[in-house]
Amino acid sequence: MRGRIQATENIRSLLSPREAVFRRVLIECRTMRVVHEAAVDFRLASGTGEPALVDVEGARLVAPDPSHAKDWFVTSCETVLALPLPDRARDYFLRWRASHRRGRVVPPIRMAERLLVDGEDIEIVGYKSRSMDPTLAARLPRDAPLRATLRAGRKLPLLIAPAGTAP
Repeated sequence: MRGRIQATENIRSLLSPREAVFRRVLIECRTMRVVHEAAVDFRLASGTGEPALVDVEGARLVAPDPSHAKDWFVTSCETVLALPLPDRARDYFLRWRASHRRGRVVPPIRMAERLLVDGEDIEIVGYKSRSMDPTLAARLPRDAPLRATLRAGRKLPLLIAPAGTAP
């Protein structure tokens, strides 16, 4: 399905004052590479009918990694450690911080992010279902207000791509 993002809530960017519905952060330091994704549910307006709800649990962003040096920023270890990291990555950055505090020369920590913002055109591949949405007005008094919902399956993720880079 292709459509335009309608944000109902946002998350903050780590590198700018912008807000988004989906944030992918890439962290690199010598041989350590970490990808951290965070997202909030949003609506997808396709231009016809009511917007569909996008349930981001199990979603993955399909987009190219930043390739230009201008897209990468040197960041502090504290910014990285504030994120939920896998144990191996957390141990690496804790050792990095200890070495830095001892005055040793340490490699820089680079960070880049990709945001999906309100109003951006995207394409989604996933399962379509229906869910209750009390914000919809029922057509008849006994009708349940159901909204089309795009979600991940038990074995397959919900794939989200900026328009033009679809899977």
